[in-house]
Amino acid sequence: MTGDVQLRKGDLSLDAGYAQYNRSNSTVMLRDNVVLRQPGILLRGQFAQIDTNKGFGELEQAEILSFDTGARGTAGRISRPSYSHFELEQASYTQCTPDNETWSLHADSIELDYDSGRGVARGTTIRVYDIPVFYSPYLNFPVDERRATGFLFPSFGIADSSLDISTPYYLNLAPNYDAIITPRFIEQRGEALETELRYLNKYSEWAVNTSYLANDKKDDIDRWLLGVSE
Repeated sequence: MTGDVQLRKGDLSLDAGYAQYNRSNSTVMLRDNVVLRQPGILLRGQFAQIDTNKGFGELEQAEILSFDTGARGTAGRISRPSYSHFELEQASYTQCTPDNETWSLHADSIELDYDSGRGVARGTTIRVYDIPVFYSPYLNFPVDERRATGFLFPSFGIADSSLDISTPYYLNLAPNYDAIITPRFIEQRGEALETELRYLNKYSEWAVNTSYLANDKKDDIDRWLLGVSE
């Protein structure tokens, strides 16, 4: 089939410039502006091989968009071995909007598992305003808002021409208390460590925050902060 090809099966929607359907195994080969839609997800590519019974398969020169989180990525190849699992090769990933892309991950490979709510990137460079600022051979990160122990996405800022990078690590200690440990690098001041412990019971909730900056390079003093809120 050529031209404006449209295929519909259950909640699966496929569009392409060309399609070749194999009835024996219910797979379809598509090329030229391929678009796959299913609830919560949009995939685009220039070539695809898709199982029309499940929506699983592979796309090349591909893009992915999660409607639930707004996260999006690009890849030389995207594989979908199961409904909620995506594997990206030579990929980029961000949760920023297209008109304000503050940061992005660029990696040899990225796995997105929407069942567990976690992603794994290997051979990763983090870019801020498209400038490489951090490299890691392995990075585990959240893909949604669920509580799970692991790194949260780094935060970045620039003030007074000084780069400020924080890399928070979240600890899901119990249903009613958790902690965040955040190493922080401030270009003109040095390295700091921040912690936050949060506790909740049926009567109240409170948080303890600490921050320590040893030997502030700008003012040549140690800085610390302790705060308790209820």
